[in-house]
Amino acid sequence: MTDTDVLIVGGGPIGLAAAIEARLAGYDVVVVEPREGPVDKACGEGLMPGALLALHALDVDPDGHVLHGISYRDAHRHADHLFTDGPGRGVRRTTLHAALAERAAALGATTVRGRVEQIEEGAGSVTAAGISARWLLGCDGLHSTVRRLAGLEVGADAHAHESLLARAHHDTDAAGAEARDTGSLAAGVAPSAAGTADPAAPPGSGLPAPPGSGLPTPRAAALPTPRAAAIPTELGGTAPPVRPGPDPRRRFGLRRHFRVPAWTDLVEVHWGDRVEAYVTPVAPDVVGIAMLGPTGTHFDEALAGFAELSEHLRGAEPLGPVRGAGPLRQRSRRRSTGRVRLVGDASGYVDALTGEGLRVGLAQASAAVGHLDDPDAYESDWTRVTRDYRVLTSGLVAWATSPARRAIVPLAAHAPWLYGRVVERLAR
Repeated sequence: MTDTDVLIVGGGPIGLAAAIEARLAGYDVVVVEPREGPVDKACGEGLMPGALLALHALDVDPDGHVLHGISYRDAHRHADHLFTDGPGRGVRRTTLHAALAERAAALGATTVRGRVEQIEEGAGSVTAAGISARWLLGCDGLHSTVRRLAGLEVGADAHAHESLLARAHHDTDAAGAEARDTGSLAAGVAPSAAGTADPAAPPGSGLPAPPGSGLPTPRAAALPTPRAAAIPTELGGTAPPVRPGPDPRRRFGLRRHFRVPAWTDLVEVHWGDRVEAYVTPVAPDVVGIAMLGPTGTHFDEALAGFAELSEHLRGAEPLGPVRGAGPLRQRSRRRSTGRVRLVGDASGYVDALTGEGLRVGLAQASAAVGHLDDPDAYESDWTRVTRDYRVLTSGLVAWATSPARRAIVPLAAHAPWLYGRVVERLAR
């Protein structure tokens, strides 16, 4: 006899969506989450039309600011595309979290405070954080503890819990650890997994492959000695080994809100030489600015490089600290093992560049609950619902980190039909 049917590790938006799906399917649910909600974190906060429809299907309708399309911009031109199948919505992360938590609680999902430090699996049950269940869903984000404990991490990821650190000082964690907010990303990070094959990528996706057919060989023996660093647990918790020199393929995200009248109903993507700035209005008088860039990106320095954006924000009041996340790319060997399933960012992540992580995560939550008894069916459904995201985002990231980066906005402006097709494919 188990304590519950479904144990969900991670009480963020995807974990709560999975809890809602499980309760709607008639399962008892316990969510384990170490932090008091609603929890804020670095994310773009723009819900694509498909994500908004998926939330409505769960009877969740968070407040926010209407989004009618996407605008790619550089210093000389811009390309705008308006969504054809209804609007999206800019929603603050905390607002989204609160709405999902309220719905999950109303359906009878139980949330407990706790951390998972080990997973024990028996013939008909799995136990973590002292709670036994028939199935465990790992919904614990980019740096998933469940992924690591279940042996589903790939290559160097299995030997180094990567995070923002060293000289990156952001907001404090829930325990009140001190951290200065200077808004920069680490110069010293663990070895890159970029350039190795993504085992979940479909044939013909254009992703690079390692020599031979096996998974990449862990390089733990070649790692230099780790440097000590005090890191907020919200940003990853432990110091990884240090690698000298930035790698443009290892990308990180930084986000800050500003109190300023929203000047657009589009998600604006401003393209600089090395960094993209994402503008998402989340209220009539609040705009979120997210920076995506390589190791060493500093929020204020990056913002200063965008003249149009800097002018819009002149004199605007910053709301809260700069929050960071990354490295963004994460991989898993599989999404299932025994009675454990990985869902959302924990199952693997390419990049935030296309802004559809929530839509893909919601689809995974639905698939995982629908196939609790059939791991192969979940694996197949996971591949199907993430295919467009993985292929299109991987291709765009490869382009964005190449010498041809400066051609992205000119091509979007000169071939609006192609740009529109890509946006619509990702928005649905």
